[in-house]
Amino acid sequence: MSSQEEASDLNEGDEDNGFASGPTVARSHLYTKFDWKSAVLWLRKLTDLPIAIKCIQSWEDAVLCMEHGVHPWLSNHGGRQLEGAPSALKTLLAIHRECSEVFCRCEVIVDGGICRGADIVKALALGAKGVGLGRAFLYALAFGPQGVDKAIRILKTEVETTVALLGVSRIQMLNSSYVRPANMREYP
Repeated sequence: MSSQEEASDLNEGDEDNGFASGPTVARSHLYTKFDWKSAVLWLRKLTDLPIAIKCIQSWEDAVLCMEHGVHPWLSNHGGRQLEGAPSALKTLLAIHRECSEVFCRCEVIVDGGICRGADIVKALALGAKGVGLGRAFLYALAFGPQGVDKAIRILKTEVETTVALLGVSRIQMLNSSYVRPANMREYP
């Protein structure tokens, strides 16, 4: 397809068709030339800042991030974009089991499916350097700034309680021995 045809395709069919939104099959060819090396090189030309690749859903992709000097951001968008995608915690566990070197060379960030303080503690214990929450604060925002403040207090209390019940005095002392992944055995 020529660049003129591609431009024409981008301008066609953008009317709202209810549930039919997002890239069409005809547009999917635009991404066929994607590869990690050229994408990271392109991003590095744009900035000197650290680069994180979001929506990593497998330990193999986390290894690719490590090999290309970028940070993996584990996310399944809270399960709303691709039903059945592994949770960020399951992907984190898979990285820990299959290639824990990723945690030594990258700052792993986790979001999606994090609902409670215990989820935050699990992510940190498994090696995440950061944990993002979206939906919890979105719902809390329905009650204004006070709702967000309360959500933060609840999560803080849950984290503190979980850490205390583990017998840990500081979050920095957490490690994978504190996570019993019985309910996460089947990882991606």
